Amino acid sequence: MRSIKISIPVSLVTWWLPLVGGAIIGFISGTIERKIASAIISVGITSAIASTFYILLGFKVLYVPLLGNLLPIILVISSVVNSALAVFVAYFISTKMIRSTFEGNNAKIEFYARDQDEINEKLNEIATQCSEPTYSFHSENEVEVTRRCEGFTMRYIIRKEGKLFKVTLFINGDQ
Repeated sequence: MRSIKISIPVSLVTWWLPLVGGAIIGFISGTIERKIASAIISVGITSAIASTFYILLGFKVLYVPLLGNLLPIILVISSVVNSALAVFVAYFISTKMIRSTFEGNNAKIEFYARDQDEINEKLNEIATQCSEPTYSFHSENEVEVTRRCEGFTMRYIIRKEGKLFKVTLFINGDQ
């Protein structure tokens, strides 16, 4: 829930823009959060705060004679659309993004995949001329795979998260 401290102020500034506010908040939460569930929860909290603020503002403070009683209805519809869009964008960004961290001779890469074939497809370019994989089963939903390659060791952990698999890949260069 690291993204809340950024997304709440941004949502209060951009929420009144139809579609844009929700897309921005979804992008921020999906990018900063490392898990799908925490990104969606963060977006839900942020959307609820921004929607409540703007709906209360529309009902209690603002009065636009030209729009009459339509302003609160427009604000409610806009908030629902922004909230749905924020959740969709956060989910999409969280599942499609590849996060990488590099330190010296080591790398940590995280991504989501639908099945084992997609995992192998993403790792095939890295895993050329590697040994056969060694599997370690930590639990029903977690498997660790280790492969020794020319010049580096590749270890990745596959965890079941909902319908997707989260892969955390560690590449350690040989000294």
